[in-house]
Order: sequence, then structure tokens, then C-alpha cells
Amino acid sequence: MTVFAQVGVECNVAVASYDVGLASAVIDAWDDLPDRARIAALRRVPPEQFSLARNTTCVELHEWAVDGLCGKDTPALSEMAVGTNGTTPAETDRSLGNEVARIPLSSIEGNGDEVLTAAYLDEGEANGNTLQEIGLYADDRFLNHASISPVDKDASTTVTIEVSISFTAL
Repeated sequence: MTVFAQVGVECNVAVASYDVGLASAVIDAWDDLPDRARIAALRRVPPEQFSLARNTTCVELHEWAVDGLCGKDTPALSEMAVGTNGTTPAETDRSLGNEVARIPLSSIEGNGDEVLTAAYLDEGEANGNTLQEIGLYADDRFLNHASISPVDKDASTTVTIEVSISFTAL
């Protein structure tokens, strides 16, 4: 007897921007914290802006997952990219529409049927841009693409980006 199971993949992104002056005033030793600790500490500070969006999974995510299931050597999740293009993401996308920064992931955690990633844009990154898109990479593989509510990025603003990838039986 052959049994077929269908698996659904859902990707979500949470983006929050914070005033650097407020963060440094209310979080002890702000300047000495690594990015992962800053992300955790900022969860206790009201963001200037917060948005949730659904991501579009891209063909390279599907290929990456299949390669991993087949025992092939697959690269680990590695970076988050941000860009300024506001066009609707498509499954066939292989990059952001207009990438302005790529940053290493601050954390990657598995939680049963979900992978949680986080990245942190500090006050010196992607300044002078209105961020409207994000993408998650495993080395050079572009895994997902999301349109986000516009975030005006300048030297007084930090941004946290958290992406979850969930797998569910259909």
C-alpha cells in the first residue's frame, strides 16, 4: 500500500523598528550587547513600528528542502537581506528586487516543525533607505521573499527581523 502525504510550508515575518536613543536609555549596557542579546532586550521596548507579513516561499527553498531530505549536503541558513523594492514577491524570485543590505542571522532555532530565525540591522546599516522587502538566504540560495510595511531606516533607528518557517501536514 502506498501512502501519500502532503506537507504545507508557511513563512511569516515580523519586522520592528526602534529608536536607538530610547533603546540605549532603557536597556543596560546597550552598547556592549551582541546582536542576539539586543533582539531579546528590544522585545521589552515598545517599537516605533511593527508589522507582520506572510512570506512567499521561493523555488530555491523547495529545492533546498528536497536536497536535505535526500541526504545531499545543503548549506545552513545564513543571512537576511533587506531591500527597497515594493513589488509583489513571486515563487520564481531568485533575489530581492533591490537589495541594499545583507546581514548575518543573529539566531537560528529549530522548534519541532518550525524554524525561527532573527536578524538585527544596527544604526549604521541600510541608512537612507525605505525598506520594503526581505529575503532569507542559505549561502547563495534565496529561500523566501516578503513585502513588508515600509520602514524608513536612518542612523537613529534599529530594526529587528524575525522569520518563521513552519511545516504542517495537509
